[in-house]
Amino acid sequence: MQQGTEPEPGETGGYTPYQPGPGAEDGPSTGPAGSADDDARRGRGVLGFAAVLLVILGLVVIGERQEIGRAYGVTGEQGTLYVEACGRPRVALEEQRSICSGTFTPDDGGAPYPVDALLAADPGDRVTVGADGPDETAYRADVWGRLGAIALPLIPIGLLWLVPGLWSVFRTPGVLDRGRRLRFLAFSVMPSALILAVAGAAFLVAVLTT
Repeated sequence: MQQGTEPEPGETGGYTPYQPGPGAEDGPSTGPAGSADDDARRGRGVLGFAAVLLVILGLVVIGERQEIGRAYGVTGEQGTLYVEACGRPRVALEEQRSICSGTFTPDDGGAPYPVDALLAADPGDRVTVGADGPDETAYRADVWGRLGAIALPLIPIGLLWLVPGLWSVFRTPGVLDRGRRLRFLAFSVMPSALILAVAGAAFLVAVLTT
């Protein structure tokens, strides 16, 4: 190429023009496909969160099945315990709850028999309990006892309540408009917060009274 002349068609003037590599024309995955992938990942995360909570709920129910069953009369029998003596706390962190011994009288008129119960009580108290024979621990079965028995299961239940709302938020494309935000707050966040608040109150009741 001579000085002062225009480059011929096809000439580059001494440099090589940029040529996009294979796949470069696709650009970053920020379009609909990338958004769908992100939604899918978030959806799997919500399902994983729900699965973990279900496992925790199952373990809690298994661990608390005796107390729940006897407090609600599902297993054993309901009756009145006349507290005769209370020993040291069963769990160091639950200083209000002691193993108390006394005489249990079934509500159905059966013969009284001695039992041990996990209670916050003093000798001479009469407490409604659920028992299942003299060799099994009895548990409080009045309103406070029943509330305390479901304290731990209510925690994963309260968190599980969030799952449908989270699923709707993460799996529905588009920015959250005001209506969706209000529905998420009204039907997911607020009920879940209420259940968790009841769980906290029930746990406090369990520590102090049962």
